[in-house]
Amino acid sequence: MLTVKLVSDPTPLDPTDDKSLDKAERKRLQIEHTPALSTAAKQIKLGDKICNIRDVVENPPADWSPQRRCGYLDWAEGVVAGCRGANGPLERLCDQVLQEGREALAREASTTR
Repeated sequence: MLTVKLVSDPTPLDPTDDKSLDKAERKRLQIEHTPALSTAAKQIKLGDKICNIRDVVENPPADWSPQRRCGYLDWAEGVVAGCRGANGPLERLCDQVLQEGREALAREASTTR
């Protein structure tokens, strides 16, 4: 069982995505801005990515192609890279979930050929 203690941080919440930008730009900026987030925000982002990666692999939206699902994992890995140093156990779990997700998608692709 993974137990994680979040670091308390008195700073206000870090800014969220600017929804006035197109999706590709928001995704690019998220990778770019993640390293500057507070430690607490990085830990939350890691937990969010772990859950989202699992969902994309195990219960993807019906209209997501295998390529889109793989693309999400690639993008998520870029976001996670900006969180390095915030929480070792969460980072290792995220790496594990990414690896397992890629393996599951590869298996799925090999059975649908």
